[in-house]
Amino acid sequence: MSTDAWIAVLNYIDTNIDDIKDKSKANEEKVDKLREDFEALKDDVGDVKAIIESNTELSKTIKKTALGTIVSIVLGYIAMKLGIVG
Repeated sequence: MSTDAWIAVLNYIDTNIDDIKDKSKANEEKVDKLREDFEALKDDVGDVKAIIESNTELSKTIKKTALGTIVSIVLGYIAMKLGIVG
């Protein structure tokens, strides 16, 4: 091959390497953005999970309180009818 042909081949290779570097950099930026989004989403999911667990515990407490109140009222009514309570 002539010198001009070698120069053309080397320029072609150099241009392709630069294109690949540019694409690689763009892909790295996309991956970094996805990592940031994933971390934010993971944090949000953790917060939502904590809220759901808190609401579940609150719901259980409310149900226990309501049941206790109903049982107390029924027992008080029965005790009143039996003349145990005034």
